This record gives sequence, C-alpha cells and structure tokens, in this order.
Amino acid sequence: TTRLILFLAENVEPEMGNSPTITLPMAKKDIASYLGTTPETISRKFGELEDEGLIQQLSGKRIKIQDLDDLLLYGE
Repeated sequence: TTRLILFLAENVEPEMGNSPTITLPMAKKDIASYLGTTPETISRKFGELEDEGLIQQLSGKRIKIQDLDDLLLYGE
C-alpha cells in the first residue's frame, strides 16, 4: 500500500494543491510491474483506498485524491 501511495504522490503536480486529480502515467498492469506486484493487488489496493475515502477512481486513468496529506499519513 505504501509503495502505491508514494507512486500516486509522485504523480501530483506541485501547484495542484491538497486535493488533486491525477492521470495515471501508465496502465494499472504496468504500475503493478513497476511496483513489483500483481495487477490484482493494485486493483485491490485502489479499492481499499477508495473504501477509506482517500481516493476516487474516475473514468479512464484518472484518480482524484481527496486529501493528499491524509493519503500520505495512511501509508505510514
């Protein structure tokens, strides 16, 4: 979970504030490979983060981070 959260945080543009919407730079299966895990795990972790109210999965490869600080704290 921590690696995924840090990956999301790395893709936030500094001027976007604390509640940014990001576009994933690659497909989820490629993110899984990049992070050294399986696509199923990535999907499950995205679901967990969404259930916790930390992110919202939008259409396409877009993710809305509800509160970046809360997301980073959750990853610790």
